[in-house]
Amino acid sequence: MKRLVFILSILFPILLSAQNYYWYRGNKIYLETGNKEYVIYESDTIPQPYRIVSKNKGTQDKIIYRTPSYKSPKDSTNDIFITNKFNVKLKHSNDSSILQQMATLYHVEILSDTVLPLWHTLQCTRLTQYNALELANIFYESGNFAAAEPELMGVVQPACVNDTYFSQQWNLKNTGQYGLEYEGIDINFCEAHSITSGNEDIVIAVVDWGIDLYHYDLNIYPLSYNTVTNSSPSKMHLDHWEKSYHGTACAGVISAIGNNELGVVGVSPSCPVMSISFPLEPTTNDIVRAFRHAADNNCSIISCSWHTYEPIEEFDDAIRYTMQTGRSGLGCVVVFASGNDNFPFVNDVADYVPEIIVVGSI
Repeated sequence: MKRLVFILSILFPILLSAQNYYWYRGNKIYLETGNKEYVIYESDTIPQPYRIVSKNKGTQDKIIYRTPSYKSPKDSTNDIFITNKFNVKLKHSNDSSILQQMATLYHVEILSDTVLPLWHTLQCTRLTQYNALELANIFYESGNFAAAEPELMGVVQPACVNDTYFSQQWNLKNTGQYGLEYEGIDINFCEAHSITSGNEDIVIAVVDWGIDLYHYDLNIYPLSYNTVTNSSPSKMHLDHWEKSYHGTACAGVISAIGNNELGVVGVSPSCPVMSISFPLEPTTNDIVRAFRHAADNNCSIISCSWHTYEPIEEFDDAIRYTMQTGRSGLGCVVVFASGNDNFPFVNDVADYVPEIIVVGSI
């Protein structure tokens, strides 16, 4: 009876509309249509030929197989392609004859390169009327097989860095680690990293309560500065826990070394950070000296993750001095946090010096 039901089911090939899903453990996995195609031309002779082209690209060469590209709803930046192959898992080892019958009906070739028990790879031929995605769904929806999936290309995306805790840095690449509703809320680090990771000639001054100059995972500039002694090295205030780690944490966000299989990665790991430290209770003069030193000592960017409560004119002038004279007259880029601790107001520095870059956070 089982064989009779099967024969009746395959006598009527299924008419399909455009499909954008495949089956995974009994559930449909939906994909979004992309703007490229996976194409095999008649002249292709390599064993597994493919060409990825933009849609509607003209050619005189005969196309013998084509499928649209797709994108995962989880990551719209990467293209997923359906090759001319699909994989079928038998329910039982003696179901090979059923597989052969369906392969004959739909004009697909059963390849001999089976890797796992019960799994078989099938390939579209010149006579095949459907693409591999449609065929995988036909085979699975027939009810005769345990699984059937198209061969996908592009679903495996390597992490752009190998740092141990990169997967936890949701601000750099948010895959929904801390809630799928937040997926995609990040700074597109991997996309930017593919263009540049910074430059060793771009020195970033971290004006703070000091950085751990011997930290194993920081790209530290060899010279540092302490506003109290007016000399090198900078100082960490180890007797004050909260402020002793703050500068190091800020430096890590900026320039933690990338691809060293350790710790985290910074936004610009190739840019060294210069530690410029001021005391636990810095004076106006401490801050002015910090900016003057950064401007006069090869810094391109000055990063400040702190705020003032009241405007100070001398402070404003110090910032403008760096923006005019730093980088041999090109001017330093000055970056400030817009505020901390959920303050209901914008950092006074950000409010009174409109030329600086002000960065908020979530």
